[in-house]
Amino acid sequence: MGSLIQNTIFGNNKYKPNTFIGGIGNTINTPALIASKLGIQVGRIKSFSIVGNDVQFNVNGGSYVLAGSAFNGNTDITYFDDSLGLITNCPFGSAFYLASNLKWVRLPGMTRIGYRSFSGCVNLETIYFNSLLEISSEGFTNSRKLINLNDSFITATALGNICFQNCILIKELYFPNVGLCNLNSSGGMFSGMSSLISLKAPNLFLIASGANGSGMFSDCNEIENITLPSLNFIPQSFVLNCTKLKSVDLSNAISANLTLSFANTPLLETLNTPNLESIITSSYRAFYKSGVKNINFSKITSLSILVNEIFESTTRLQTIDIRSCTSSIGSSISVNNNVFNLMKTGVVITANIIQQTINSGTPEPDLIHAISNRSAIVNYI
Repeated sequence: MGSLIQNTIFGNNKYKPNTFIGGIGNTINTPALIASKLGIQVGRIKSFSIVGNDVQFNVNGGSYVLAGSAFNGNTDITYFDDSLGLITNCPFGSAFYLASNLKWVRLPGMTRIGYRSFSGCVNLETIYFNSLLEISSEGFTNSRKLINLNDSFITATALGNICFQNCILIKELYFPNVGLCNLNSSGGMFSGMSSLISLKAPNLFLIASGANGSGMFSDCNEIENITLPSLNFIPQSFVLNCTKLKSVDLSNAISANLTLSFANTPLLETLNTPNLESIITSSYRAFYKSGVKNINFSKITSLSILVNEIFESTTRLQTIDIRSCTSSIGSSISVNNNVFNLMKTGVVITANIIQQTINSGTPEPDLIHAISNRSAIVNYI
């Protein structure tokens, strides 16, 4: 005997269903209930029917904005298919927050994913978007099974904070149109994406301030190369613990908060920052256990903040250019500030001629330490 299929129909059957939702047939099982969830008038729901444990219906009257927290915490919903793209926005956030059994969504008309819209959707695997402009903060945070993206981000122009944090199966991301990101001075946008190999975002940039963008790629254990030609600001903990990272090209970065920015990147050899001009705050262990070979600070004039083991335990360092520094390299002009603490031995340092006699006629103490304790070769120019 075949399985019994429930088929309860409300409304006029001349309206062909355009919205399909899986798994909610036992709990959200009337036009009034579904209208309340979506944030629209019940009169717009036509031809509502229950098929098995799924529901389908026609939303009449054109596009609409999805209500905030529409399916927040709903553990029954398994899919949401807005086949005609009637939903254009979910600005109030948490639309599918913690919908732990949601597996796929089709929202072709959605332009903005609101705050936490798909955060905590731990079984979400597949998404279909065609019109996205903005992914707000925590948009997909902890969607740990998300893998089928279907070019959903091609049209996006803005990203919020930690919007892909801990999406551990995604291997590639492409954002050809994204400009400003991390507006709210938070961080970890792509952190914990442990399978991420490639990210292309040629127009991505940050507001250069304090902790903005912090930990952007931290703990991305598989990523090997990062090229962000428009990134203007290097944030703290930028690629912290990216243990397979080999090269970073930030050709237009002009300022930085280097605290732990390149720490624990043992395979990083090539760092291209030819236009870096200023460091806005401290640089604690910026290159701790990094494999970077050549560091060019020749344009930076604020080198009096290079303290606290910035080059500690570098494994492959060959050259450092700090010729633009005409004041104390560390915070004090008269004592060693551990700028070169435990740095690889034999590094060639290019320093300004002023450093040779800056300490009452003797060399800058950090340079003396580098020579005597790390066998550095210092060239004064």
